Amino acid sequence: MAEVVASIWDHLDELSHRLRIIVYSVIISSTAVAAFPIGLTKGKFELSELSYSPLIGDILKRVQTDLLPKEASLIAHSWWDPIWCYLLLSLLFGVIISSPVIAYEMYKFLNPALLPTERKILSSFIISIVVLFLAGGVFAYKFILPVTFLILMKFTIYSGALPIFALQDFVSFLVWSMVGMGFAFTFPVWTTLAVKLGWLSAQTLASNRKVAVICIIVIAGIITPDPTILSMLILSVPLLVLYEFSVWVSRWVKVE
Repeated sequence: MAEVVASIWDHLDELSHRLRIIVYSVIISSTAVAAFPIGLTKGKFELSELSYSPLIGDILKRVQTDLLPKEASLIAHSWWDPIWCYLLLSLLFGVIISSPVIAYEMYKFLNPALLPTERKILSSFIISIVVLFLAGGVFAYKFILPVTFLILMKFTIYSGALPIFALQDFVSFLVWSMVGMGFAFTFPVWTTLAVKLGWLSAQTLASNRKVAVICIIVIAGIITPDPTILSMLILSVPLLVLYEFSVWVSRWVKVE
């Protein structure tokens, strides 16, 4: 009994160590993105001539240029809105930059309990999750968000309202859309893992294709806020492709 308790504490201690490394990595990366003086110039070293522009500020301006329609403007409702947006964006990029560290620490924590063949599988799963998550975020940024903001902009103009939107709403929608899309893109990894563990089968995935299509369309409709079906269709297509890819991969997976 004492050995079991000691073993549990050892695992908890190891988990705590790995989590601390992940948290430190995210904090350091986020801080660097938030505070790095991309626009720092030092004139005559006088405070009045010191121009400081943090990296995250330039990133936010670039995001507005890429995604916000030209007719639209952003407004801060309070003094804290820009600070909150800077922190949220910094955290997002901090997690992205730290993703290799996060994946490595996950692997190192699980590695001792696995067989050599299982270690190869685990490393493949972790790499796949990181790659697909980043791909989902990029897809949201390049395709979903521009179309969504454009459609919402058109409805604002049709209603006769001024196209002035809250900075906090803009950044929140940007971050959560990219994160949500990133997780959605990891779907094939989880289904493959479920098949590997014997929880699902390729036959089950294939026979329930119609149900999966309906679920994907409903989820896409919930994620995309514009009242038209354009953004929903743009999101549904890659998710459907990923589902078919999951079915194809699961046929080649050996159940443990």
